[in-house]
Amino acid sequence: MNLETVLAMPELQGLFRFITEGTLLKILVVVVIVAIVWIVADRILRGILKKTEALGSERSEKILTSVRTLRMFMRYGLIIITVLVILQICGVNVAAFLTGLGVISIVVGLALQDALKNIIMGVNILIDGFYKVGDYLEYEGQLVRVEEMNLRMTRMKVDPTGDMIVVPNSQIVKSVRITGRFDIDVPLPYEMTYDGIDEAMTAVLARLRVMPEVEECENKGIMDFGSSAIFVKLRIKARPSRRNQTRRDCMNVIKQVLDEKGIRFKEVPGAGWVDNPFLFET
Repeated sequence: MNLETVLAMPELQGLFRFITEGTLLKILVVVVIVAIVWIVADRILRGILKKTEALGSERSEKILTSVRTLRMFMRYGLIIITVLVILQICGVNVAAFLTGLGVISIVVGLALQDALKNIIMGVNILIDGFYKVGDYLEYEGQLVRVEEMNLRMTRMKVDPTGDMIVVPNSQIVKSVRITGRFDIDVPLPYEMTYDGIDEAMTAVLARLRVMPEVEECENKGIMDFGSSAIFVKLRIKARPSRRNQTRRDCMNVIKQVLDEKGIRFKEVPGAGWVDNPFLFET
């Protein structure tokens, strides 16, 4: 087989036309443009991630989750767009291709119902902001911390063992989001004046704020009048994993402060010492 015969082969003739007609050049241009767009967008998103991670606030965790999901959408979206454009350049009828793809997607969708449920639930979680990376959840009776999440699954660390579990997003609806906030209703005698109540609560807040596990605390004011006491509500924020223990520690501190100020309760016939005895729990 001589050179002329080889060059006359239909396969090589098609390759020559593919190169000389500019098809290959068009494909390269498309790939380069898409690559540049991805590099620029990826650098911008990575910059946002770094700045947001430095903030370390509750809102920043939600932004981190949203940016990571957006980055994933962009990556797959650019891949799909690039493939469709290349097919169009190569002479493929993209409209007919998408029509046929629609029929195939129905068949594939039936076979991948669980995966689609996970993706749909992942989108709902992201939009609704039910939880984000760093949040604590109660899942199947265990306290877990969200370490990573995407459209398909959520990776969580069990507290305090550190075991890692991966849960499909379609099953995460069975979980409960745990916040670090809780309220304590402090009972005070009716004999106390408004200024006396304010002074006592100021002393209580000052003692609570120096507790290492307490992140925030505020006086919400008088919330109820019981038969034997006035109830003042305190709202406290702590680490979710230590919420119950912190609550008990705070109640002990409150009792100590009231004892130091000589605040006592007189028994009311038929009502006991106070209407809400939780303050004396240990």
